[in-house]
Amino acid sequence: MPTVVRRLHNRIVVKLRGVESIEAARPFVGAMLYLPRERLTLREGEYLDDDLIGARLFDPQGRELGVVGGIEHYPAHGCLVVEPGHVLLPMVRAFIREIDVAAQRIIVTIPEGLLNPREAENAEPPIER
Repeated sequence: MPTVVRRLHNRIVVKLRGVESIEAARPFVGAMLYLPRERLTLREGEYLDDDLIGARLFDPQGRELGVVGGIEHYPAHGCLVVEPGHVLLPMVRAFIREIDVAAQRIIVTIPEGLLNPREAENAEPPIER
């Protein structure tokens, strides 16, 4: 079990019990660390990727937009992989309004056509002033 976990230059650094030197730590560089879910403590508003997979996306009016098929992680932010279509939806406050893990429900506000490009192609052009 890790004794210390912290971020350092966009990486997670973990100190393991019994590993007391850089030389002793070298075999663990880049290793995957697994913990039983019940050993994790999440703060309010935090969740694991697995908590979101299978969640249904809705617009504020209640129209279902798709289902989360996965999560992709990029340097700027994570993205929900929305099915059908395998569309990436950035996980930013401008789009994600509410996440209800227990109900497997995510409320999103997104630009028209982001999840369905054909919708955008058929939409009327904006009125220029």
